[in-house]
Amino acid sequence: MKETKIYADEFCTTFASTTEMLEFLAERAKQSRWIRKPTRMLKLVPLEKEAETIEEACEKGLEGIVEDTEKNTQLVLKVNKDFYPVRDCAIHTILKRAGINGTGLKKLEKATYAKVVNYCLQVAKGDALIKVADGKVSAVHGGDDHDYCVLDMQTIFNMTSDYLHILREVLIWRALEVLIIPLCPLCGL
Repeated sequence: MKETKIYADEFCTTFASTTEMLEFLAERAKQSRWIRKPTRMLKLVPLEKEAETIEEACEKGLEGIVEDTEKNTQLVLKVNKDFYPVRDCAIHTILKRAGINGTGLKKLEKATYAKVVNYCLQVAKGDALIKVADGKVSAVHGGDDHDYCVLDMQTIFNMTSDYLHILREVLIWRALEVLIIPLCPLCGL
């Protein structure tokens, strides 16, 4: 499978087989990492303020990410001196980590939006567990021991696939039993 623009917020794909899906997940795992930092060290920044820094980073192999981020969230997460474009699906988890709830924030311009979120991130307690996948922040979860736990997607999907194969066999046998039992009186058995 040769996918393009996996970094895009609107990326979507389908799989012809379980094997194909598991290979895709293996590649996603290689292109992903988790970063644990104190939440108060995170800063949300409008992309326009850090465009030059991000574009330099993108020249090193992340082409298209800036354009996709400009089209969607227009936000970058600053972690120490590193900048990561923010994927649309990460917004909810960033707001949750900052302790922000509600729809009013969406009505603000990006700079004000980022400022409000940053005020809340600075007073948030604990660590943040940041998932960076394919060059973009995909999630910012609670990173303390009692918070979010990173699970291996391939293992979960392998176990689910195995379970579904077993379930399928059981259902086939039960369907055959339903068909065979009524036939027995007819054949005298």
